[in-house]
Amino acid sequence: MLFNSHTLIKGNAYRLLAAFRFEEALRLFDEARFGSTGDEAEIQRAIEACHFWRACGLIRENLQEQQVEKLYQVFSAFDFSRSNGLEQLKGALQNRIYSQMMKAGGFYFDDGTPVSDLLISLKKFMEAERIISHRMENHPDDTRLRYLLAQVLWLRNQKGRATKEYAQALFYNPCDIPVDRILSRQIMQLIDDEGPEMVLAITVVRSIIQPVPVSNEIEPCSEVHQNGIECYRLFRAAERAHRKGESENCYSLRKQLKEQFPGFYEEYYMLISNRGKRSL
Repeated sequence: MLFNSHTLIKGNAYRLLAAFRFEEALRLFDEARFGSTGDEAEIQRAIEACHFWRACGLIRENLQEQQVEKLYQVFSAFDFSRSNGLEQLKGALQNRIYSQMMKAGGFYFDDGTPVSDLLISLKKFMEAERIISHRMENHPDDTRLRYLLAQVLWLRNQKGRATKEYAQALFYNPCDIPVDRILSRQIMQLIDDEGPEMVLAITVVRSIIQPVPVSNEIEPCSEVHQNGIECYRLFRAAERAHRKGESENCYSLRKQLKEQFPGFYEEYYMLISNRGKRSL
């Protein structure tokens, strides 16, 4: 009975700590310390955490973006692994930092971490997808966002959609790839085999994903990237000419593909051949 009472008191203390009710949590941790069952060191670490976060001065509403940044830095430096019970506090702080960052209108912290990573840590994947998608609508030039969206879609087990976003992310920016965001082995293998700038064209020609429209205003980051852009556009133009029955134009475009991108054309020729067999 004593053990159960002690466990209950300690559990309530951790819940109060996660609610940022530091004074109440301290009183219960003190009570739990006197009825300790060999967990004195754990309780002492929890008490130290209470004092630390109470003194932080940033656990309040309506923080400015610079203050949210400071809170994030303090959070990132804090060692939550010192006690399993501090996981509740860690989650509460992640939620607090996220909500305050949203109110302040920010998205990236100074170290480049997107606020959506806090939601991923909390396994709030749908909310992470929502805020990344919203950010993409308002910042279409931020090519990193597609990698973030693809990652969270993969974590949601939306692997078809994730593959499509990965392919587009690599098409728009193959020169600065956040490899830690790419969770698909298939995409990583295509990057190794074909080069990142060719992944979109290859996934479409192999029918891994459906064809996707792309912007006409892409700034190439390298000559190889420019080649990847040109290859995909020629391929899409040839396919449009084929659908419209424009035989001469289609032949001309396919000829350009064969001359400029012979490796890709071999893949394309297999698609054309298989299409012909299905029509028989």
